[in-house]
Amino acid sequence: MQTLNMQQESFRIIQFTDLHLMYQDSDYQTYNLIKNCINHMKPDLVVITGDITMTLDNKNVIVFLRDFLDSFKVNWTFVFGNHDHESNYTLEEQADLYMQGKYCLFEKGDPSLRGCGNYYIDLQKDEKTVAMLGFLDSHNSRTYINNQGNQKWTWDYIDFEQINDAVKNINLLKEKKNDFSSLFFFHIPLIDFKTEIEENLSNCVGHCYEDISCSDLDNDFHYQLERTNTLRGVFVGHDHVCDFQFVKDKCLYAFGRCTGHYNYVKPDYVKGARIIDIDALGNVKSNVILEG
Repeated sequence: MQTLNMQQESFRIIQFTDLHLMYQDSDYQTYNLIKNCINHMKPDLVVITGDITMTLDNKNVIVFLRDFLDSFKVNWTFVFGNHDHESNYTLEEQADLYMQGKYCLFEKGDPSLRGCGNYYIDLQKDEKTVAMLGFLDSHNSRTYINNQGNQKWTWDYIDFEQINDAVKNINLLKEKKNDFSSLFFFHIPLIDFKTEIEENLSNCVGHCYEDISCSDLDNDFHYQLERTNTLRGVFVGHDHVCDFQFVKDKCLYAFGRCTGHYNYVKPDYVKGARIIDIDALGNVKSNVILEG
């Protein structure tokens, strides 16, 4: 597990999501948005929550983005999304390119777990853990047999083995410190987002202009992580015109604001990013910022 140090009384993360870089003119608009957000908001860490590229031959896109992010001299990392699978290169090969970045903190993670990029960062202040940042691969899609015995397609989800690994890493940190927060970043939203917007709309703040593209299957993520008494944040992407957030059992669930200028859902939807601030006690606050 890597360690990052909180130099001030708070630690700022900026979340970009769904860049969909693909050798189009829209790429330049996306890069300009990222540059302006980083220069203005001065984050301590940049996180991209998947769908970074959307082209088969994405090697040069990855190299350009890597060097572009390094130019800000700010630590950065990411998780893969479903469109990152649409490449001539495996996720591991793509990761090798990204990881050549001087400020890149991405790790491939435990090879026994499904996916590429299940890893953790120990955020400390004065050598004490303030928060554990977890980065998980939510994969792509899968088929399953429903209760009627029919095969169905669905978006994928965080595997039970990944959840167990997250709990294990939390417990390892608990041996050193009793009170800290855990925050998780991945691409495909949990079924909790769909349930909340459909059944508890008054608890949601922000926008939801499309159906939630989560898995049909409930992986029990919230229940297993909430039991650790550390879960304080879950940040996802995938749905381009959703940026709502809600609190459930002291945990802030939030969509990132779509950053990529490749439009195929709601062309007039203003692009942006999400700011996540963690104070020295592990408290989490977040808000969306818009382009322009």
